[in-house]
Amino acid sequence: MGIRKKVMMSIAFCYLLFLGCAQFPSSFEWVESDRIRVLDFIYEPPEAAPGDTVNLLAVFAGDSIVPADLQWNVSYKLGGNSFNLDIADSIVPLIYTSIDTTFSQNTFSVAIQFIIPDDVMEKSSMIPEDWSSSIPDEFQQYVPPEILSMSKKEFLDTVESLIGQPVDPVMQFYMPLIMELLTIKIRLFANVKGILPVRSDYTVRYNSHFADVPRVNVNTNPVINSIGVYKVKGANLLSFDTTKDSYEYFRLFASDDDSLSDTIIVDKGYTYFIDGKSENFDSVYSVLAFVSPEFKDTMETHFFGWFYQFNDAEIEGVDPYDLMSIAIATGGSQEVLYPPSDKRVKTFTLWAQAYDYNLTERYRPDGSMLKEVSGVFRYE
Repeated sequence: MGIRKKVMMSIAFCYLLFLGCAQFPSSFEWVESDRIRVLDFIYEPPEAAPGDTVNLLAVFAGDSIVPADLQWNVSYKLGGNSFNLDIADSIVPLIYTSIDTTFSQNTFSVAIQFIIPDDVMEKSSMIPEDWSSSIPDEFQQYVPPEILSMSKKEFLDTVESLIGQPVDPVMQFYMPLIMELLTIKIRLFANVKGILPVRSDYTVRYNSHFADVPRVNVNTNPVINSIGVYKVKGANLLSFDTTKDSYEYFRLFASDDDSLSDTIIVDKGYTYFIDGKSENFDSVYSVLAFVSPEFKDTMETHFFGWFYQFNDAEIEGVDPYDLMSIAIATGGSQEVLYPPSDKRVKTFTLWAQAYDYNLTERYRPDGSMLKEVSGVFRYE
């Protein structure tokens, strides 16, 4: 998941070995019951404005986690540029409220609620005091001189004075550019059991207050509709075409729904593909359209991450090479799944993580969603 931006594990390679990756070929996707695995940080909403309330659901698997195991900190002052957000200044304890939650029977979840400070924009170094000097020359002509001459505080006060008011057509033209100029990131830090540091960036901007203005878009979380496995005739395939190739489809269901079929029939001479179907694709408008007419509204892309866990009793004594695995090749919604080659392995739990992505928007918010299903292998 090389392009996954929202949750970044601050762990060196040697630290991964310390946590238990020494038993090669243990993989990141394989969740082992005695090791902590972060599945997702799900924010609702996935973007917020100053003063808004944000709910964060942190979902873990593997070793057990309770809310007291996490220490939360935050930095409201990130440095760097649009492509490098590695400087976090003034890290302080996060003020939050704990929320009772349960994601699923096979995970451990922690939910908190926090408020974006009213003055976060004013204090953020991502909007410099001489804010207009940071606007590339090619964009300067699209910002009215009376706005360019404002101080940072005057600029912020002007935008905030428009919240809840009708925006005149002239100002509407500039709003998409203004919204991108007034976009910052904050960074949350979670120290899990004192051994696993996790950091997660979150986008703050005013878009939600101006969602009725044309071309001002608000990001929402993806929705995962279904997860299933395609069994396609032919060995060692890398892809297939549902309109041409012969296949069976096995839909997987939530672990607590025992009334539905979740059995995958394993035969020789077939290739298996795990597949996730998502919806809620948000529109993206880039300020590049101001200088390059070919840039129009685009739709975000949904990428997928996959995690899976086995029944410990079934895999005792099984060579790790003989377990199920998923070849994470594209980050797309469909990847090759290799069933177990040891028939003692019959059941598994699987999590699909869908997250949105688009390169054309500065500091674009990161939406994500997680879905759990289970499956059974039947060997022919």
